[in-house]
Amino acid sequence: MSDAKRIKAPLQPPFPSIEHFRYSRAMATQEEFEAALARVKTLSKTPGQGDLLSLYGLYKQASDGDVSGKRPGMMNVKGRAKFDAWSSQKGLSAEEARGKYVALVDSLLAKE
Repeated sequence: MSDAKRIKAPLQPPFPSIEHFRYSRAMATQEEFEAALARVKTLSKTPGQGDLLSLYGLYKQASDGDVSGKRPGMMNVKGRAKFDAWSSQKGLSAEEARGKYVALVDSLLAKE
């Protein structure tokens, strides 16, 4: 086959994706996850609402897998937000969710 007929693969960018900067870890072990669970309790100030919901969603995905049950009704604002945070992580493996949780805890501790 000549070079002209060969299909070339698209070039990959030499830089990491935006997602890489947000959560730099791909996967984490159960021990690293448990250590992050302990470290998050040492935060001197409560994280913002968005970070709290991200922590919750990643924790539930790492612990229980994909979201289950019905979405709470409109009057249950807190329950609905938590359900949506967990649902937003749907499809992540437990290892990936643990890695993102560990990375988020590390970034919150670095901000202090």
